[in-house]
Amino acid sequence: MKRLIAHATVACVALAAALFALDDGHALAAARSIAPGDVLTYDVTLDVQLHALGSKSSPSMDSVRSGAGTETLAVDRVLSDGTAFAAFTLVYRGTRDGKPVQVHQSWRAELAPDGEIHAIGSRASVGDDLEQALSYINGLAKGLPTRTLATGTTWTAKEPLGTSSGSMVVTSKVVGVQSYQGYRGYVIQQNGAGAFTQSVNGSPGVGSIAIGGTLYYDRADQILLGAAGRGETEMALTHADIAHISATTTIDVRLRSWHHAPGAAVAPSPTTVEASGAPSAEPNAVQSGAPAATPTPAYTPAASTSSTPSPISTGS
Repeated sequence: MKRLIAHATVACVALAAALFALDDGHALAAARSIAPGDVLTYDVTLDVQLHALGSKSSPSMDSVRSGAGTETLAVDRVLSDGTAFAAFTLVYRGTRDGKPVQVHQSWRAELAPDGEIHAIGSRASVGDDLEQALSYINGLAKGLPTRTLATGTTWTAKEPLGTSSGSMVVTSKVVGVQSYQGYRGYVIQQNGAGAFTQSVNGSPGVGSIAIGGTLYYDRADQILLGAAGRGETEMALTHADIAHISATTTIDVRLRSWHHAPGAAVAPSPTTVEASGAPSAEPNAVQSGAPAATPTPAYTPAASTSSTPSPISTGS
């Protein structure tokens, strides 16, 4: 059963960048202000709660993984099109089912003009949970440099669910602008829901997934300021030791500092704040001065069938 849980984890806790991916924008991007010698540091926290309900002859099991760390991008080269190359360093400490987890790895990375971060060349894996978290974080700003971000703007994208057979519909909405650490950040709420089928260790499974999140983006400097995301997954398996898997993943990322190259002329971002379009009663409501607390996904289940697992219980 432990082996089956290990194989099922990737399917059930994937809060990957594809889930929050943004389609192509409709406006010209301004020049990025990142310069060689700049160092951006982000604080990251991750929590994964997984419960596997055993079949009639097997016990149930729980798996808990959590931790915190930093991502650092030390920029050393910027091309004329805005592409930035950097040394990417991940430092992370946490636990996985009570056992300590420590990661300290560096690799070359590219911050593309579309806002997405890519690893350059091959690198060692940092573990399933952290890989999913990195994929999510590195894709959060994709498409934003060229998108019109007026308050109230909404767009929808249909995204694949990694290696699973299925898709998710993600809706993004700009709900306002607020000041964050002296930067003028656009506040974007995202919610999505989808269904998938996937074989886990030879056992067929069917599942549903819901996500919710709020991200903060500085359009003038084209950098991610922060984000809070939550994903909930339900998966039913047949002909396996596990009958049902429930998983909840929460990720939080915040810009801690942006140290500019010595001698670089830096114009501060304007901090004028527009009124937010989000009512305070909404679960993703904007909180002043910092990324919102982990949101609760808004989820409307599709029509159920006898083989579809129960809908995700929002708010739990």
